[in-house]
Amino acid sequence: MTVANPTVVRRKRKYDLSFEQGTKWVDVPQKVRFAADSASAGSSSGSAEDSLQRQGHDSTGSHEKPVVNHTSRSREGQQEVHRASARLPIFSNIGNYTTTKPVLHQGLDSPLGWHIHDYNEALLFRYYVTDLAAWFDETDTQKHFTFAIPQLAQGCASLMNAILAFSAKHLSLQGKLPEAVSLHYTDACYKLLLPRLQEKAFAASGLAAVLLLRTVQHMTDSVSSDIGVGDFFLGLNVNLDALRANLDSNVHAAIFANVLRFYTHLALSNDKPLDLMDSNCEWLCHELPMPEDSRKWEWCALMECCRAVNFVYGPKLKTMERWMSGEASLSIFRLSRPPLLDPIYAEKDTEGEPFPRTIFASEIHVASSIYYSLTTLLLINNIPDCDSSHYNIPTPEEIEHQSYSSLRRVCGTATYHINSVPTLIKTSSVICYAGHLLKTEAEQNAAYELLMKAESHFPGTQPKAKIERLRASWGWTD
Repeated sequence: MTVANPTVVRRKRKYDLSFEQGTKWVDVPQKVRFAADSASAGSSSGSAEDSLQRQGHDSTGSHEKPVVNHTSRSREGQQEVHRASARLPIFSNIGNYTTTKPVLHQGLDSPLGWHIHDYNEALLFRYYVTDLAAWFDETDTQKHFTFAIPQLAQGCASLMNAILAFSAKHLSLQGKLPEAVSLHYTDACYKLLLPRLQEKAFAASGLAAVLLLRTVQHMTDSVSSDIGVGDFFLGLNVNLDALRANLDSNVHAAIFANVLRFYTHLALSNDKPLDLMDSNCEWLCHELPMPEDSRKWEWCALMECCRAVNFVYGPKLKTMERWMSGEASLSIFRLSRPPLLDPIYAEKDTEGEPFPRTIFASEIHVASSIYYSLTTLLLINNIPDCDSSHYNIPTPEEIEHQSYSSLRRVCGTATYHINSVPTLIKTSSVICYAGHLLKTEAEQNAAYELLMKAESHFPGTQPKAKIERLRASWGWTD
């Protein structure tokens, strides 16, 4: 959580809050200090935060469960946060208005009334729908974060604030808004969300708000973005329990899929395992209902990647039996996947300058391909020591050649799907893992541009130490 420094110096400055459609004088902090791993737990007026299920399904009651392991500041710390946030600019009363409880039997064709009464907030909300929701919907043909999540926000002030905080944060990275705007909505969201999570940890609105806040937190201070599974911020364990309790909810499935992708990225970036997934990959891959075949294959590719992450970074002994099991599972995936998932146009790995042109028909197919390549890289570069006479183990030269080919293929895919932020984020993990194999200056420059493109949208995409090691492997000194 990010909070404003209570000792900041403020000055009147003119900022463009309507994105080149006008200016407005606001009182904003000139210096802001970010604090990690803490949040205000102050109370505020109630709000209706109920999960949006399939039409006719009532989610209240049995699926509501308090969060365990909730941590918070001391009373003095909370008061300090409240004093600081009280001095943030107030653009409207969006964090305090009284919301109307959603009518759960209404479908998406019968939207609830909107509660946005500020022009700038309407623009922020619209920016989320048109530009940012696609981050979470690229492998979701039903576009839940574009349609269902905004509908939930109509009756949930904390989710509305999370959406506005996310939009404001992304615009601040482009220099179109001050950081204080995102801080304002983040603080307002916490004040409403944290007390509510004690009562309704499994509500879709709360889960979606937490995912958006975690994204904002990582974009603000990636060092403090934790991959622990038991924190008050609704870790992976709570999201998994919520999914089990709401298997008939496509909204919950869409939220969990994005949460798992986020945690998988953090695990890859920080060289840490996702221990919780060891006992759940099989169930999630084969029993979780997916409405489309392409989504099913992308989801199973993600499960293969989770298994490989745990093999490489987990505490269990890296035995040849475990490695062979992972390799066999990946081979089954490769041989079973339909040709529809192949690129519609692809040059050979040795062709293309700097990378082979690789174009897919759908972003679902892109994600499936990159997760497959990531899994291949993790497994082939972490073969346990063994008697080579008993196993058909590739030589070091073969390992390097296959890794180099996979790396070039992923970079070529990202180059020709450059407007996809999720693709850039996944590609950054591939580059930081195997980028030292890039041989030519053109390859290195192009790969670094992909890293910086991802960083411009999602700061902290990869740890600075990893990027510096990569630059050093290329002989870059400045």
